[in-house]
Amino acid sequence: MNKPFILVLFLSLGLNSLSQTNYSILDLNSTSGIISDGGLFFYDENANQSGYEVPKGSGLKSIYSMGFWFVGNDQNGTLRNSCVRYTSNSDIFSGPFSSTNAYNDPAYMNDYSSSLWTVTRSEILNHQANWSQVGYVMPLSISNWPGNGNTVVGVAANLAPFLDLNNNAVYEPELGDFPDIRGDVATYVIMNDAAAIHTGSNGEQMGIEVHSMFYQYASNDYLDTTTFFNVRVFNRGNYVYDDFKMAIYMDADIGNYSDDYAGCDSLRNLMFVYNGDTDDENNGGAFGYGINPPSIGILSLKQNMQVCGYFTSTSQYPYNDPNLPSEFWSMMRGRWNNGSQWYYGGMGYTGSPGVTSIPTSYMFTGDPESGTGWSEVTNNNPPGDRRIFMVMDSIDLTSGFADCYDYAVLYRRGNSNLNSVTKLKEVADLVQAFYDSQVDFNCDQITVGLGEEILDQVLIYPNPSNGELIINLGPDLSNTEIKIFSSTGQLVQIINSGFSDQVELNLEHSGVYILELKNGSSLRRQKFKIAK
Repeated sequence: MNKPFILVLFLSLGLNSLSQTNYSILDLNSTSGIISDGGLFFYDENANQSGYEVPKGSGLKSIYSMGFWFVGNDQNGTLRNSCVRYTSNSDIFSGPFSSTNAYNDPAYMNDYSSSLWTVTRSEILNHQANWSQVGYVMPLSISNWPGNGNTVVGVAANLAPFLDLNNNAVYEPELGDFPDIRGDVATYVIMNDAAAIHTGSNGEQMGIEVHSMFYQYASNDYLDTTTFFNVRVFNRGNYVYDDFKMAIYMDADIGNYSDDYAGCDSLRNLMFVYNGDTDDENNGGAFGYGINPPSIGILSLKQNMQVCGYFTSTSQYPYNDPNLPSEFWSMMRGRWNNGSQWYYGGMGYTGSPGVTSIPTSYMFTGDPESGTGWSEVTNNNPPGDRRIFMVMDSIDLTSGFADCYDYAVLYRRGNSNLNSVTKLKEVADLVQAFYDSQVDFNCDQITVGLGEEILDQVLIYPNPSNGELIINLGPDLSNTEIKIFSSTGQLVQIINSGFSDQVELNLEHSGVYILELKNGSSLRRQKFKIAK
């Protein structure tokens, strides 16, 4: 084990029958990561040890666990959250949201007792070429893809993305439909936070459904040690959040967990962990990387980092792990558990050596190798067990809507522990450029259901605007229904484009709006802003 064993008591009260966690391994390239449907990723829960191995097969691990934090105040001012740190099925659970609360229904359990689905690009290409051929045997990865939800048990009609050949919004692989994935292999995970009480944070349920696609590429360049993941958060409940926040939490252990440093690059939207000295020794059952250990990080590919912070297992309150909803809320706003401000310098809190009176939302933003700025190196902090998190820009998440995030897990090993951070930043730039070049990676729009690909050609500009907005539909999308909603979900305007391929809107009031386009079974939703 690479950490002291943590005894976890599972409470049966309120837990659904899907509290069993399922696992799969994503290891197409030189990394091997454990994926689960219980909300905790890259964690070997059975052995209580790190579950992200780089290089694959070496026995060397760099991430102990990773999870998502979701927090927001609803329309009644109630703080709600779903935050996972150390225990699967504690705040978020396997399977999609059920509007009828059918989580213990045998039909629900039969369909979603495991909510992990893995498919390869080669299987999809073979299916595309041969689905109509006599003798073709469809693989289970294609036939079991969760494109259709079981509406009988209150699940949304459409779940995982697929290419809909006849555009009827029904996943029919026997008619040639196939999963719409990124990368050369992808594992799709569907979870919800409403199946049971939250025992991890003791927070109130949010009514969200979380879809995650973890994917990798077969490559011999920087992509060979990169794992990507896309996260889509659907608000399936009745709550409205005007300050919804998502954070990525990572307990990174560079081999030996007890001698690490943390840092972030707010301009790159990158958080990272690196070894606190040049030799990463073995520690108990955890193998160290030895001389010149690597750095591991997570890059936000689309949204800007709003906050980046850390905590350690040895800290005293209020600088320790968050445990209560109010503490998660404080940390996700750039504050310690008791609500006190972070400060630039030292360990980031009042009274620590080297701290200033300058407030900050980003911890350890300096460059470790050059020695410029504020880092754990320049402050000569004692290395230790670091947990790090970054918070994305706050959004409005209205009932019935969704939002999308994209990330990449990066690894780099340089000629020293500090040079590894420099190399990690260099690969971050390469991965960002690669992501930006993928025209089919659309994480701007808010989409509900499937079949929206025919609406990808629509141009909406300018955004933000002064009230005048142009929607360029193109000649193939006549009779598109256009609806405008306020950020709280109120219908503002309905327009039918008729036979026009361009529609002009003029809105009087400033604010954030949601534009909904519907053409046949295709549906697209996108936010825009009016600033007068």
